[in-house]
Amino acid sequence: MLARACRAAAEHSIANVSWLLGADVNMPALAALLGARRTDAITIGQALNWMNYRELFPALAALLRSAAGVGVRVDVITNGTPLWLHDTAWSHALRTFLEQWLDTTLISATSSPAAVMPCCHTQPSASWP
Repeated sequence: MLARACRAAAEHSIANVSWLLGADVNMPALAALLGARRTDAITIGQALNWMNYRELFPALAALLRSAAGVGVRVDVITNGTPLWLHDTAWSHALRTFLEQWLDTTLISATSSPAAVMPCCHTQPSASWP
């Protein structure tokens, strides 16, 4: 997937994107690589439930520009419930992060993926982190 992303960026002459493979434990290395610079987006694959979310979300927030975002690539609807409404510790952490970041309460339980996606272009709340 990363190789395809690199090829697509090159095919479209996009030079301001870096494609890195890492995990939650690599955030200190990414922070060192970025230095004082910040990024516009960070994506997470289908592994959030294996990560140390208590440390991950604050670490991600510190790496992002003010109008940036975190993309979590998961099956959005599981058993008819959005992942941020599940009764698991990592789901609660994801919901808390999203609610603070978006300065709103996530309560949607619709079955339409387009209707339940909480991420949008927005400024993070002044209280985060």
